[in-house]
Amino acid sequence: MKRIIRPIILLFLVLLVCWNLFLPGYREPYTSVLAAPDESRCFSPKCRSIIKTGGNDKAILMIHGFPSTPYLYTFFADHFFQEGYDVYAPLLPGFGTDPKDLERTSFNQWYGYIRSYYLKLRKQYGTVIIMGHSMGGALAIKLAEEFQETDQRPDALVSISAVVSYRKLSRLFVRTLAAIKPSYGTFTQSHQDRDDGQEEWTGYGGIFPRAGLSLIANLPQIRKGIPSLTVPFYAVQDKGDKTVPFSSLKTIEKLQQSERFQVWEMDMGKRSHTRHNLPMYRSVQKELASSISLFLRDL
Repeated sequence: MKRIIRPIILLFLVLLVCWNLFLPGYREPYTSVLAAPDESRCFSPKCRSIIKTGGNDKAILMIHGFPSTPYLYTFFADHFFQEGYDVYAPLLPGFGTDPKDLERTSFNQWYGYIRSYYLKLRKQYGTVIIMGHSMGGALAIKLAEEFQETDQRPDALVSISAVVSYRKLSRLFVRTLAAIKPSYGTFTQSHQDRDDGQEEWTGYGGIFPRAGLSLIANLPQIRKGIPSLTVPFYAVQDKGDKTVPFSSLKTIEKLQQSERFQVWEMDMGKRSHTRHNLPMYRSVQKELASSISLFLRDL
């Protein structure tokens, strides 16, 4: 009997791992078009969209990450507004209100929302820059891939700690967890016991396997499109990033074919934080914002 049971168990485990890693038959759970989030429901005023306008002819669209909020861009919004840009950092649907809202959204819906937002800005401004952090970096890259050969082409792309690849070990059972439950131990938080500005991070805590699986499932197509990128492209990530593997930046650097590409392999050294949320770290945010500004000025 054991001779029969053991191979069956082994085969089951192999199939389960393959089902999680390669996602055969995966379909997005949510595909409907999403309206702008009701920001009166935000769990903190800091979650709300950041919009700074002053009649400029150039704009920057700043896209936040997962499961963050626009507050991450507070310093950057002020910096680039002073540089003469109108700044738009919208809250994505599902974020900043209640973790249950995120459970009922998917990557294609986030992309659909930010895509429409971008196209409206493209009609209003002569120059539009797209900037994304973490998952927002993946969204920004996907926007550039879709529109670079059209008259809605972005004038430049900035990715900060962008996720385009993920550790296989972290994907090992995410699909299984998502099938059982969409989220685990979720909560809202506006402070963390860390320094360097990380204590101001505002977003959700907990584990979101269903929404995370949606992100992971869309990354291969985004990676596939990177070699087609020709728009001016600035990419940065810290070598010790504990959230997104540093191989993401190396993948971008290897695959891109931009007409003007600048990369910064940052090394912050030992820190109590994850070295991932670069726009809000007081130790590097001014230097990083200035570096991006110089890149954009030279276009």
